[in-house]
Amino acid sequence: LALSLERLDALLHTSAQRIGLSATVRSASDVAAFLGGDRPVTVVNPPAMRHPQIRIVVPVANMDDVSSVASGTGEDSHAGREGSIWPYIETGILDEVLRHRSTIVFTNSRGLAEKLTARLNELYAARLQRSPSIAVDAAHFESTSGATSNR
Repeated sequence: LALSLERLDALLHTSAQRIGLSATVRSASDVAAFLGGDRPVTVVNPPAMRHPQIRIVVPVANMDDVSSVASGTGEDSHAGREGSIWPYIETGILDEVLRHRSTIVFTNSRGLAEKLTARLNELYAARLQRSPSIAVDAAHFESTSGATSNR
């Protein structure tokens, strides 16, 4: 790329304008020297004020005694999964997804991501059957279901 830009400059009356853009580059001066060579360069790098919003959510009141939490029925039924925290985590994640326009959920593996996605789809379908008034735009639902068609 650098060689092609130098060749292009040789054909022009004035040097071609070069613009470098990166959200992650460190040592902007090194990148500026590479892009500009011996030409004057202006680096625009405003300070980024980061105020992370971190919230720790515990799905049950007592994580040491998950089995003491009363089992529900229907969607919230945890039959066959006594002693597991996962039904509460799944329900909590689905509640968060439905409360927001976009949500990113991190998992430890692809397999866990696929299993969680399948379970979220099951929970969502159960909610739709119980309450047809739930409305979520198609793009949001596709993002939760992993759909890639019709885009």
